[in-house]
Amino acid sequence: MLTPFFRDFLMKDGTYVSPREVFASFERRYAGGFDPPMLARELTTYAGYYRVIRGIEPASSTLQGPLQKLLRLDSSTTYPLLLNLYSRAQSGGMAHDGLAGAVDRLAGFIPRRLICQESSRQYGRWFVSACNQLGDDPARGLELFLEERGFPADERFKAAFLTRDLYHSAYAHAILLGLELALPHKEPADLSKTTVEHIMPQTLAHAWREDLGADALAVHAELLHTAGNLTLSAYNPELRNSRFALKRNYYKKSNVGMNKEIATNEVWTREQIVRRDEELADLASTVWPGPAEETEPALPPGDADQINLYAEYWAAFSALLGETGSPLIPMATVDKDRLDVDIGAENSTLQAFVSGGRSRGVGIILSLAGPNRYETYRALLRNKKEIEAEIGRGLYWSGRPKEADSQISTYMTHPNPNDRKQWSQQHEWLRENIERMTVSLGQRIQGIEESDEAAAELAEKA
Repeated sequence: MLTPFFRDFLMKDGTYVSPREVFASFERRYAGGFDPPMLARELTTYAGYYRVIRGIEPASSTLQGPLQKLLRLDSSTTYPLLLNLYSRAQSGGMAHDGLAGAVDRLAGFIPRRLICQESSRQYGRWFVSACNQLGDDPARGLELFLEERGFPADERFKAAFLTRDLYHSAYAHAILLGLELALPHKEPADLSKTTVEHIMPQTLAHAWREDLGADALAVHAELLHTAGNLTLSAYNPELRNSRFALKRNYYKKSNVGMNKEIATNEVWTREQIVRRDEELADLASTVWPGPAEETEPALPPGDADQINLYAEYWAAFSALLGETGSPLIPMATVDKDRLDVDIGAENSTLQAFVSGGRSRGVGIILSLAGPNRYETYRALLRNKKEIEAEIGRGLYWSGRPKEADSQISTYMTHPNPNDRKQWSQQHEWLRENIERMTVSLGQRIQGIEESDEAAAELAEKA
């Protein structure tokens, strides 16, 4: 534990130190001479802070909740930043409620980015660099710092939460635990021995297929690993692939609050899973707070190029299509950040989108509209493996049976549309994937729509 402490101590002022350079960096820092008693007192003080931020010693009542929430994520890359913030609060340079708010914001940043499938690769350097960019108002400085690096707002976070494969993520247990602890409890259960359990099981026995109905396989493929179908339990060996009626009896007797809520359902089908996904998404947005809106940074004065970023971006993309002889037909934009592409389907829209500023992103969204939009979505979902093989990448499937359009989407990994040098790579990615989606999905949708029209004509004649 000594080496990690010394490394985090050295990085608390904003200078990154490689794990292999800890003692060399320590020697260089104090090579010009130092006061041994003063250094000993400083190290002792920060060792005490370190014990608090790592949960070894209890924090204040104000800080304890946010800190425990962050510690459950087991993110040691935050320790230098936590040392910096905690020392500011102890020396009077930051209010203690401001410290608690900053830690809570940091605790929201990590799971929100995880759910939205944003990379954590740079955290080790980001959180160190934040130490010298906090300014005179550290809580507000940290908030701005996190937003500049892509802090998913409520709308994007909740939308991603509905379809995210939570089970295979790094924080499945931590997120479910956080949701459970947010529920009201008269007598909290011991959650230390719980594991993540699927309610609808990973292997569908015949009985489960009967319970789920005609679209059992589609429901299983779409919702198996989402939060709505997951819970915490110490009964995994006993429950396994049991029918919901049997599991429900266990859930009724459970001290885990979310299990008691699940037990209020008499059946467990798509409707119940989707409803619970939506409820948990709303709860998660309050447990792990973030910005209400994703705002773009102010444009530099006189930077006319940035003002026309989107117009220039799509003009350059359209030029590429012409140069390469692409069959794609760009249409009018719905909004400045989106470009419609004709896929030959009457009730479906394919859009390329770009997001500059803080919320950087490039992607493609197929929205299935019309009266039979959900039936179309389910028909496509039954061919998910073939479609993704044809396109050459995994897709995000979001089927909504009610009023909202169902969507199928894909996103580029870590683009920066603000950097014009990256545009050619981003445009080529868009062209290639839109062409493949148009062929694979567009042709299937056209066939489904033609079948629907033929069925409607037959119904009229009958």
